[in-house]
Amino acid sequence: MAERLTAVMAVIYLIFNEGYSATSGAALIRRELCREAIRLARILAQLMPGEPELPGCWPLMLLQDSRRKHA
Repeated sequence: MAERLTAVMAVIYLIFNEGYSATSGAALIRRELCREAIRLARILAQLMPGEPELPGCWPLMLLQDSRRKHA
């Protein structure tokens, strides 16, 4: 798993970015994509607690998500 971690984190962050600033569709923010990316990052952090990059990825998404209007 460790050798694929960078690619997996990149995909999760791309999912979050697409949710935070959608490139298509009627809604600018796709909350379901943001939530799913945060969920996946949290699971990944729990599965690999010793990986030094994970503690930065998940909180960064939480910080960005906290800035949007929650409905």
